[in-house]
Amino acid sequence: MIPIALMSGIIFSLLAFLIIVMFIPDIHGITETELFYRELPIYRVSFMMILVFFGTGVCIGFFREYKVNYLYIFGIVARHKMNQYQFYKICLLLITLLLVAILCEVLSIKGYLTVSGDNSETWPTFILILLIMSLLLNPFGVMFKAFRYELLYSMYQNIIAPFGVVRFKDFFVGDVLTSMVRPLHDVYFTGCFFISNEWKTISLNNKCKPDYLVVLFVSLIPYHIRFWQCINRYYYTKMWFPHIVNAGKYLASIL
Repeated sequence: MIPIALMSGIIFSLLAFLIIVMFIPDIHGITETELFYRELPIYRVSFMMILVFFGTGVCIGFFREYKVNYLYIFGIVARHKMNQYQFYKICLLLITLLLVAILCEVLSIKGYLTVSGDNSETWPTFILILLIMSLLLNPFGVMFKAFRYELLYSMYQNIIAPFGVVRFKDFFVGDVLTSMVRPLHDVYFTGCFFISNEWKTISLNNKCKPDYLVVLFVSLIPYHIRFWQCINRYYYTKMWFPHIVNAGKYLASIL
């Protein structure tokens, strides 16, 4: 991958260019602030992904400094391990994509960058999500394929709880999800925004804003996963403490 110093320089250059572009007069009547507010959940969920990778890199840095055997704790195959600098490079790459998308959208909204045959001013967000999904799901041996597939497999084990295996890294991922309820709302908005083709319009009416029932359902998903993971662990270990106690905690959160 590109060296950290070079990627940092690219990011600072993009930030400077973005600040300059923000002061360019608009050609259209709709300001970028109004459209940005409509698409804020998309950029927010992208930024949360960046924070997760950055936080993971910081934790690995502490583990390596204090000789914590995190490979054994999380059940990571040694040849698939990643150091903190590799996570930082992923963060910088995602930040670069995010800034390019914001810059292109600002230019598009102001009327200086258009896509032939499309009246949308928000196409950069579609490309941003498409690139992120391609980096995460591509089957080629690039961008740390072993780590990506292990993460996806752990997410799959969370989704099929209580029928899947529950290893330490699986319920750790489940615990992380319980702390990311708001980003899960943003994931719902992002999916609705592109599936419903709302991104192809410049309407300020936000049809994909989650209503009360959607917010309630999405908010309960992480606690539902953790509840069944605890039941799974009790079934195989027959230890009521701490598994039944934890299951009661998550059941109380659901109720």
